[in-house]
Amino acid sequence: MQRALTISGTFVFEGNVRYILQSSQGFAGGTPPGATPITSAPPLRMPTVYAEPANVNRSALREIVDYAWILPGVSDGGAHTKFFTGGRYPTEFLSRIVREEQMCSLEHAHWRLSTLPAHCAGFRDRGTLVEGAPADVVVYDFDALAALPTEVVHDLPGGEWRRVQRARGYRFVLVNGAVTIEDDRETATHSGRLLRHGAMH
Repeated sequence: MQRALTISGTFVFEGNVRYILQSSQGFAGGTPPGATPITSAPPLRMPTVYAEPANVNRSALREIVDYAWILPGVSDGGAHTKFFTGGRYPTEFLSRIVREEQMCSLEHAHWRLSTLPAHCAGFRDRGTLVEGAPADVVVYDFDALAALPTEVVHDLPGGEWRRVQRARGYRFVLVNGAVTIEDDRETATHSGRLLRHGAMH
């Protein structure tokens, strides 16, 4: 039995075939119903799987957020700098999941964005504000917090470009006690250091 999907956005496939998908019902393969081809090319000769992102389905998103041990984040490690900006997830989690959707308390969100990741990575002296620990602190305006539109910058070697997405509402970000962001702007201070699993400060 096939499940109906709602898919939005632009998808580019091999063979220079591009479809703009507005909405689709369940299907087994071939061109999805509701897809509008905008270039001509030979048909794909490979199995294709279409999936619905959890963040466009509110009930699916709530089910994920309700799981106590879920880690907010992305998994590509910055490998796709031309396609998306995954680093916005802390801002989105606080502004959308907590403030707008009220799916999680602010206290629990802080635990998920700091203490839990540090624990999972084996960083025993990170993720909590306690005396004697490194001062990694974020000070923000909860009501003003927002991810801004994506921008293109040409700051890679050879003038290559990448996508960036800035945020607003951040008063200070401190790393090891030094201010690295003030009023949403970088301060050119690089006070972080490489951490390895289980390492203490």
